[in-house]
Amino acid sequence: METIPNPASSIVPPSRGKVTFLFLGVVILLAVLFVVGLLPHLKQRGSLAAEAHEVRTEVAEVTTVTPHMAPADALILPGSIQAIEETSLSARTSGFVRRRLVDIGSRVKAGDVLAEIESPEIDQQVAAAKADEAKSLAGTGQAEADVAKQQATVTGMQADVTRQQSNVELARAAQKRTEAKLLQSQAASATSKAKLAQAKQMLAGRQADLLQAQTQATLAERTWRRWQGLAKSGAVSRQEADEKEYAYQTRQAAITSAEAAVHSAEADIEAAQANVGASEADIQAAREDIAAARQSVSAAEAAVMASRSNVHAAQASVNASRANVTATQAVTGSSRANTRRYTALQSFERIVAPFSGVITARNTDTGALVKADDNAKGLFSLARTDVLRIMVTVPQTFAASMQPGQTTKVTIREFPGRVFTGIIARNAGALDPTSRTLLTEIHVPNTDGKLLPGSYAQVEFAGITMKSHLRIPANALMIGAEGVRVAIVTKTDKIHFQTVQPGADFGQEVEIVTGLEGNETLVSNASDDLKEGTPVKVLLTPPADPTGAPAAPTAAGRPGAAPHDAPPSAGH
Repeated sequence: METIPNPASSIVPPSRGKVTFLFLGVVILLAVLFVVGLLPHLKQRGSLAAEAHEVRTEVAEVTTVTPHMAPADALILPGSIQAIEETSLSARTSGFVRRRLVDIGSRVKAGDVLAEIESPEIDQQVAAAKADEAKSLAGTGQAEADVAKQQATVTGMQADVTRQQSNVELARAAQKRTEAKLLQSQAASATSKAKLAQAKQMLAGRQADLLQAQTQATLAERTWRRWQGLAKSGAVSRQEADEKEYAYQTRQAAITSAEAAVHSAEADIEAAQANVGASEADIQAAREDIAAARQSVSAAEAAVMASRSNVHAAQASVNASRANVTATQAVTGSSRANTRRYTALQSFERIVAPFSGVITARNTDTGALVKADDNAKGLFSLARTDVLRIMVTVPQTFAASMQPGQTTKVTIREFPGRVFTGIIARNAGALDPTSRTLLTEIHVPNTDGKLLPGSYAQVEFAGITMKSHLRIPANALMIGAEGVRVAIVTKTDKIHFQTVQPGADFGQEVEIVTGLEGNETLVSNASDDLKEGTPVKVLLTPPADPTGAPAAPTAAGRPGAAPHDAPPSAGH
């Protein structure tokens, strides 16, 4: 079997001298690398330290101004001239500009047409709305005619009902008459029956009288015949026999009279019976007449009820027709509203001047497409310039003197030597809490058109003078979280911040109420890099420009006013 040699056994261990040499080489290499990396860092650190020292020792350059006492003069405030009325005219309907009749500078009167817009869609809508309105009007007229016709029919039916009601009344009156006639017939029948009964009673009495007369006549005849025999025999006188004969004849006459009375009573009975029969016939006829009258009343009342039903039906038809009229009138009203709306939109095709003035801007041209309420600039800008207004912010000190009606003097740089007269029209009635000023509006006549809106003007208030006060340039003020301050350059040329109370703002200058004495040197346009105690270098400030423009520094040096170290006391 072949023996494999061990690799480890073939490596010869290095000597101690070689190991030491390698270690020293590594150490030297590391030291060289450290030095190479450290030197640039040290160089950069030294450069930064030098720059920091240079920054610490650098002195800021500042421009200074000095306060000055303003003389007691008239109150003059700046303001911007504005038109008394100004508006932007926009399109209220969409379309193309057919004609443009004015341009910038054109003077127009109220109601003048400035431009015309062509909008076929609106014109078609107006025509369609008018056609719908005419159709609705025709439908309403037809419905109203139907109502009138049906109302006439109802009126005729109501007249028929009235006439039939009269017939009912007449029939009822006739019925009452027949009932009265029946009562009369019944009364007559009762009377006839009573007479019949009376006649029968009378007949019975007459018959009894006849019977009595016959009996008495028989007795008288027998007595007479007996007395005749006695007279012949001479038993009685002839006179007595004649008296008996006369008595007999008298009884015979009484019988005749009684018979006549009986016949008369029988005739009365027949007459009474005839009257009773006639009364019964009258009663029957009256009853038949009452039945007929009642039928007539019922028929008349039925006719009235039928006519009233017809009237109700016709009135219902009238009400339906009136409802139809109301519906058509509603449609007509809607059509009219549409017509008015589209007509109003059509009227917007003409851009009209709302007041007299001058065109100050034109933002469209013939053929331009405009959309309703989509032109932010407006088609034209119109300003009324016969009277101008100036808005002035008056300091709180003089706010109480700003009364409407007071006259003012207005001067403009472009018109040297000319003074315009203005009148205070109104004021805001309250101070601005931020600036403590009163917004005042002044009106200036401009009939000749010399004054232009947007111009800068100075307004002098007559009879109002300002007290002598300390003023500083407006760019010397520093307004921040610490309040209103100024940066003062002390005698040692270091910065000191002093809190001040500003008064009236005169544009380039501001009144200082407290905080300065007037001999301080102030930094103008102080930067935020300035801190309390920062050393500065003052640049020489040339004399102020008479026009009020700030002057630029020209060389190093100090301004004429003497600086001081300590901060000034409050007040002046």
